[in-house]
This record gives sequence, C-alpha cells and structure tokens, in this order.
Amino acid sequence: MNLMKTLFASAAIAVTAGAASASVIFATEVIDVNRGDIHEVVDGRDDVNNALGKADNVFYSMGVGGDITLGFGALATGDVSVWEVTFGEISEHVEIVDVYAIFEGTETKVGSVSNDVSQKGFALTFSGVFDALKLVDVSPLDGGTKDGFDLDAVSVQKVPVPASALLLLGGIAGLGALRRKAKKA
Repeated sequence: MNLMKTLFASAAIAVTAGAASASVIFATEVIDVNRGDIHEVVDGRDDVNNALGKADNVFYSMGVGGDITLGFGALATGDVSVWEVTFGEISEHVEIVDVYAIFEGTETKVGSVSNDVSQKGFALTFSGVFDALKLVDVSPLDGGTKDGFDLDAVSVQKVPVPASALLLLGGIAGLGALRRKAKKA
C-alpha cells in the first residue's frame, strides 16, 4: 500500500513539474537594436528597456524601419504575443512590424502584427523552437506614424521539459522514498 502511495506521489510531482514548465515568459533582454530613420523623440519612448517585461503601457518607439531583437532567458515556442500602444485614433497612425523567430542565428518569419490588433496583445502561432525574436518596423511612410511601432511587450511560451525527463525525476523521487523506508525498517 505504501508503495502505491509513493508511486502516486511521484506521478503527481512529474505532472506538476510538466504543467509549470509550459509557462508564458516575457522578453528579458535586448540583444540588438537599430533605431528607425523616422522617429519623434518623446521623453522615455527611446528607452529600449521599455520593451522588456509585461505589458504596462510604457513602450519603446522603434522608429520607421527600426528593428529590435529580444531574448527570453530560455528556449521558446508556441504563441508569440505582441503588445503595442497607440494613443489617439489608430486608423490615423498605421504601425506594423514583421516578427522573425531566431534559432542559432537562422531567422524565420513568423508573421506580421499591426497596431490595430495588438493593443491588448496579438498572438502569432509558431510551432518551432527559437532562442530570440526580431521585430522589424515596416510601417508605411504614408500611414501617419511619427515614430513607428510602439512596442510595449512580447511574450512567448517556454519550451517545456521533455516528459521523459519528468518521468525520470518522478522515478528517482520514488526510489528515494523507498530507500528511506528501507532504512527505517
């Protein structure tokens, strides 16, 4: 009976660890940045660190034609969510970025995001694994923007630990519990 309890506890540990590892993470570092040619200098909007962390309406204005490459502190996959901030009438300030997933230096275009859909976060689905994301401003010159895409935040899903590794950890925990029980006997 105690063996069954130990095995159930080990399985619970493995399941809990698996659920926790598939978490949403936000950008933690700016790897590279190139300010676009057309940008309106407004206090604070030129701070690239504003693109890091959760969406908070404090943003980095990329400038028309600018790009930024972000890291997440872990391998990532799944939905890529991008938040943008536009004050005023969105249709009068058309702002767009192309999103590229980067793995070991190779870039793959994931899609494009415009400010009319990204005010509350817009998700692009990507099934590959990547270690960084590059966002490139492709806002039209006649779109009314004065500072390009205003990047507030980017989130991704952390690559989960493989299930076999979790089962191995659960098995080791179970063996450890059995060993302690044997020492007591």
